[in-house]
Amino acid sequence: MVAMAGRRRGRPEARTGAGNGQNQSYRPVSSDGRLARSVHTKKQLLSAGIELIGDGFPELTPERVANRAGKSVSTFYNHFANLDELLLEVFRFQSAQYRSSVTPLPPKGPIGPRVKATSHQRREYFEAVGPVLRLAYTRIQGSSDFTALLVQHRRLSRRLLTFTFGPELTAAGRDSRTLLDVVEATMGWQNWNTLRFDDGHTVSDAERLVVFAVTSILSKAPS
Repeated sequence: MVAMAGRRRGRPEARTGAGNGQNQSYRPVSSDGRLARSVHTKKQLLSAGIELIGDGFPELTPERVANRAGKSVSTFYNHFANLDELLLEVFRFQSAQYRSSVTPLPPKGPIGPRVKATSHQRREYFEAVGPVLRLAYTRIQGSSDFTALLVQHRRLSRRLLTFTFGPELTAAGRDSRTLLDVVEATMGWQNWNTLRFDDGHTVSDAERLVVFAVTSILSKAPS
């Protein structure tokens, strides 16, 4: 009886891991764990927003985003002050993905292949972020944060174009800045949006038109 009672008293000690080096497993959840869950929840809300925007919901609301993510509306507001902040985060997230996937195209060989490869990279990006950009331009065009993101994106765009079409820009001499502006505008979001959604071209046709225009511009540029 005494031995059995001793075993009973010993069970709670074994359960908590005291004295056997296992007490680490029973400590309260650390702040790192809470942070990881918070980051995961925010990603779920961002993914839900991207899905809804891609589905073409005319009125995106915090309630719809939270419902798609399987979260409460209060959880949405724990991570975003409002819907505009969510849009900024979505655009920032998608732009970061684009930057990480883009490989600068070397300024070698004929103009044609370089123009085609560059146009295809931009097609992939614009088709991915297009729905978010259209909504963002409608809702938060005057936002300083949104403007800063657009400026950052434009700088990256110009750097890539300057590198890939360096020989043609150098050959243009004093007109190199103007030539870069024209190429950037032709390969930029506004022109893609016009071709795709104002003029109703398919993705392939829009890309073909951009390739044709930029190839013509660079081929006929002063040297």
